Amino acid sequence: MKSINLAVALATYLISAMAFTQTREDTCAPDDYEAVKQHLKINEFAPRQDGGNVISASCRIWPYKTNQLLATFAYDEGVEYEKRLEVLILDKRTKNVISSFRSDIGEDAVTEVGEDSLKLDTARYKLGENVRAFGIRFTSSARGASCGEGYWGNELTLFVPEGNNLRPVAALNLYQQRWQG
Repeated sequence: MKSINLAVALATYLISAMAFTQTREDTCAPDDYEAVKQHLKINEFAPRQDGGNVISASCRIWPYKTNQLLATFAYDEGVEYEKRLEVLILDKRTKNVISSFRSDIGEDAVTEVGEDSLKLDTARYKLGENVRAFGIRFTSSARGASCGEGYWGNELTLFVPEGNNLRPVAALNLYQQRWQG
């Protein structure tokens, strides 16, 4: 019986891991960047590897609504130790923004945005009748604190669309350690 429970737990973990593993399909296309640039009404919005200000990005079709593209971007607006976070749902065909959320990511010794920090999680988060969520997973690229007493990682935030806005409904640290003496 224990081996069956272990097998079920492992299968559940692997299915969940596959739901947010970044693949080529998660790469944002140039017209995705352009659509978000127009939505934000800013002059610069391009990947860092192309000389732009976007540090991390992930785009993926939402399996729940295949006509919609989920997108998340962390970019530099020139404020020291701070990056801007944009989470959006776009119409896949027209690239018009349907819903969006904006926030700041403060950076310090344990939190830093890197190239692979953002990943979309499209697991089946059914929160109620006709209420579906999707997730953004954030992994810090910071070296971490110099003391070994605590660490966190792989933060999952679930979002639900509410008209033109996306609302974060849950934020969880999926990995956390704490030293106790």
